[in-house]
Amino acid sequence: MLSGMSHRPVTFALSVAKEHTPRRLRRASLEIALRGSKVLLRGGAVQCPTCGCASARFLRGRCPSCGAASRQRLIALFLRRELGLVEAGAVRLLHLAPEPGLIRMLSAMANVDYVPGDLVPDWGHERVDATAIHLAPDFDGFITSHVLEHVSDDRAAMREMFRVLRPGGWAVVLVPIFEQLEATIEDDDARTPWARHVRYGQHDHVRMYGPDFAGRLRDAGFVVSSRRYAKELDAAEERRYGLNATDIIYFCRKPEAAGLRTTSADVAHAEGPMTAPRR
Repeated sequence: MLSGMSHRPVTFALSVAKEHTPRRLRRASLEIALRGSKVLLRGGAVQCPTCGCASARFLRGRCPSCGAASRQRLIALFLRRELGLVEAGAVRLLHLAPEPGLIRMLSAMANVDYVPGDLVPDWGHERVDATAIHLAPDFDGFITSHVLEHVSDDRAAMREMFRVLRPGGWAVVLVPIFEQLEATIEDDDARTPWARHVRYGQHDHVRMYGPDFAGRLRDAGFVVSSRRYAKELDAAEERRYGLNATDIIYFCRKPEAAGLRTTSADVAHAEGPMTAPRR
């Protein structure tokens, strides 16, 4: 068993119970907790780059104003600083399984044609099956965080990500990575929720990604840069924004030339500032 993995029945039961709790109820509970904490956590020690709120500390790792967790704050910072999304021209953006803090941030950007989508969408959002996206290939950007480890055919999902992007489009992708593995683990015998919990550490995961994850994205056609973005910041900023230094952003580009495929020799790290495609 890998370090940090757990076979505890209580952990399993809580995870299953959370999945079966209606999303609206979970989000309403979070809103109530945040509403009460905003007054109690007044201060300026930490700041959320998603909504800009400063507070004394984060509430169980979440911003007390917008609810953004560490990964969402990392994505927000990356979008603002590395892609210049605020200053960019018109950008059409598909966000798979969107998180509340980022929904609020991206919906408020006048230049962003924001399309949040999920297999079981909230009201007003698109219904999107990651492996068979029904939308036209006219997106400039795509965001997905900790989704692909839940998808049975992740390679089909990656091909769909590639398809719906315009040439030159980008994708920001995060998944849990187990760097102690030699390669991604997928066990056909782990078919029940308990078996997946034991094998992968979570009942609704269908694999454990290893360091070969970027290769799967390249197989779909992307040029991929692996960015430990929190470590690119100075220590004071990392603390102020409450970031996790182990999170990796896989920044993917769809080549401009139609039909151009990437290879293992493609760039592993992006050089210089990156800007969002303009129309």
